[in-house]
Amino acid sequence: MTTTVAGNQAPKIRFISLRHLGARVYARFRVCDDSLGKTTVVERDNKARALSYRRRFTVVRGLSCGTFARHWIPAPRFRTRGRYVVTLRAIDKSGALSRLVARSLVRR
Repeated sequence: MTTTVAGNQAPKIRFISLRHLGARVYARFRVCDDSLGKTTVVERDNKARALSYRRRFTVVRGLSCGTFARHWIPAPRFRTRGRYVVTLRAIDKSGALSRLVARSLVRR
């Protein structure tokens, strides 16, 4: 008799909101994964004609899903007029990657 064990699924990430207040940017997102514990979230700032910037932070889930918020001050090159795009991707302990999710802000 053989038993089949379910393999590791890639984590899922969903953007809830992206706001800017003064110089800071506030992001809320939801991460779900089949294994408990730490999940790394990679955040990338993009803007036309500007070098992108990447941040990494870890979120710890006690349940299969969790909602998290992070805030940061973008580099000066992103605080000018135009469309500012934030992209998130989750990476679990085994290295499985989620899909990319993005939101943008327009500074006038």
